[in-house]
Amino acid sequence: MGHRRLGGTRWLVVAVGILAVASLTTCKNVSTPGAISPSATPPNRSVAPSPTASEPAPDPPLEKDGRAGVFAGTWFGHGRQLSVDGTGLGTLTWRTYTTCGQDPPPCDTTIGNEIFDGGGATVFLASITAAGASGRVVSSNTPDLFPVGPLTVRLDTASDLLYLSPTPFGQDVPLCGPKAAAGACGA
Repeated sequence: MGHRRLGGTRWLVVAVGILAVASLTTCKNVSTPGAISPSATPPNRSVAPSPTASEPAPDPPLEKDGRAGVFAGTWFGHGRQLSVDGTGLGTLTWRTYTTCGQDPPPCDTTIGNEIFDGGGATVFLASITAAGASGRVVSSNTPDLFPVGPLTVRLDTASDLLYLSPTPFGQDVPLCGPKAAAGACGA
């Protein structure tokens, strides 16, 4: 029995050693000195976008303080929607007008009569005023169309229309708030 226990201890030591080496290798690969992340790219250098690009989460951690003001809520349009919480963190979805199973991802999925948008991004509104905001596209599954990086939001308060720059929808295509005129953002 003493021999069996010793064998079990050896196995445990070997397993812990393997996990430690794997962990160090992973950490080394993630933080390779000299690696350029999209957010640290010098202005004259470009980085080829990955199929899904993202940045680290906003720092410091967000708190539920209601700072998103007039931008909090759901903004919509034909084939597009932006939902922003009270902290300024938002989820943007849009139609890609490509069909999963026929076209490569990201693509729209149809189940029955319902279409599920294939385009998606996470945004963070950091600097907010009554008529606009600036922030970042934190992640995007279509970085060639809607790149990770700076984001500007303009609000037309008279029409309750929201404009994103950059935008995956086409220039000057708005998102509607609840007080927008019927049809202002498509059917």
